[in-house]
Amino acid sequence: MAKTILVVEDDTELQAACKAMLEQFGFIVLQATNGKDGLIQFVQGRPDAVLLDISMPEVDGVSMLQALRAQESGASTPVIVLTNDGSNLAVHQELNNQVQAYFIKSKTSLETVVAALNKVLP
Repeated sequence: MAKTILVVEDDTELQAACKAMLEQFGFIVLQATNGKDGLIQFVQGRPDAVLLDISMPEVDGVSMLQALRAQESGASTPVIVLTNDGSNLAVHQELNNQVQAYFIKSKTSLETVVAALNKVLP
């Protein structure tokens, strides 16, 4: 059975690229452009994993992750962070305890992200 991935990314070009790549590998893809919509999509769609950006409008990725982890259904859902900001070490360390992988967009191929998703999905 195909796994569902929620992509929460405000860069529409990257979001489209992620969607295309994930669908190519047989995933079902849900999309949101900020953390607020991401939480709504999570509750409605019950994805198997979340691919999450950090810097987004309305509700950022850190706030979304905290809200997600506070929900019973989101407490153990695998989350992979894909962000542009690798400079904030405090955020990186905080997230490392709550996410399965943390990637910098400019240094990571989408194939690497797909491989990470395949590792963390049951």
